[in-house]
Amino acid sequence: MVLLFGLVACSSGPYDPPYTATLSTPVTSITLTSTGGITAEDGFGLVFFDQVTVINEDRFGRDLPLENVVVDISSGWGGTYILPERAVKSVDDFREDCEAGEGDEEYRDLCDALLNDPDNDYYELSAEYTAAEEDDEGNAGFRPNYLRGTTNNQGVVEFYLFVDSTPGADTDFGVSMSIPSDYTSMIVSTVALGEK
Repeated sequence: MVLLFGLVACSSGPYDPPYTATLSTPVTSITLTSTGGITAEDGFGLVFFDQVTVINEDRFGRDLPLENVVVDISSGWGGTYILPERAVKSVDDFREDCEAGEGDEEYRDLCDALLNDPDNDYYELSAEYTAAEEDDEGNAGFRPNYLRGTTNNQGVVEFYLFVDSTPGADTDFGVSMSIPSDYTSMIVSTVALGEK
């Protein structure tokens, strides 16, 4: 009996959710109105934060978050990456350099985009997630279009969507989030400037 108890106590998951569990996400669509700077996979693009929550109704009808449950998240476009929260960090001094007119010429477009909207932030990816690096033979670097996340104690998997490129103007692609019992998605749309 002691051995059995010891085995159960050591089980740390992650766990499969019950078949009644459901998913929700606060962001179901993103519309990109200017795709000029995100046409090529060059490591420069747009970053969006999102999260997905796993809940299950208890016998009293309350929706309870499920901790330590696996959620699969994938991008339907090869130039848009799904990154865990730990892979992305905000960089404040980039804005300061842009405001001072410092920096390399290759960053001018980024500076212009950053300074034109005070709500914009500049992010850097941690070394293992630098998406556009190529090796000496021209092979693409790590481009993670799939994330298997585990919910925290609030039933949430937090992640970033890094849009390095899109299929082009006037196109849509999806970002799917799933557990064995449920599925939800986000649609990413691109619209050329001047269209309604």
